[in-house]
Parts: sequence; structure tokens; C-alpha cells
Amino acid sequence: MTDIKVPLPSFGKEVTVSVPDGEDLATAFNAASQFLRMLAANNQIVDMERGINPKGATHEIVADGHGGYELRRLRFGIA
Repeated sequence: MTDIKVPLPSFGKEVTVSVPDGEDLATAFNAASQFLRMLAANNQIVDMERGINPKGATHEIVADGHGGYELRRLRFGIA
């Protein structure tokens, strides 16, 4: 796996995304950026460090223990 950092300007952070080895990094970066922007635009991301906790969020930004951040799924479904 290869890790790439994707900026999430609305949260002021870069989120680390793991990409399978051999995958085109530019394509993976663009897909991850689009996915993160879509989640942010739809208020689906919790960031407790910044006090962002929208009702019904499906993902969470968490510290990865190495000074960076990861996106983790909280739950499935819409509520």
C-alpha cells in the first residue's frame, strides 16, 4: 500500500489515504479528493478537534498517531 495525503481545506487538514500498490496515484488522488469534498459538502464528517459534529455523520477524522489524520467510517446509513 502507498499512502497519499489529500488536503481537506474546509477542515484545515490533510487526510492520509492508502492506495493499493500499482494503482495510478494521480487517479487515486483525484478520486479521494472528490470523495472527501462530497462528504464535507454533505456534512458527513465529524472532527472532534475542531468541534465539528454534524447529526447523522458517517465518517470521522482521527489522528493517526504519526502526526497526520485518517478518515474512518463511523456507521452506514442515512439518518
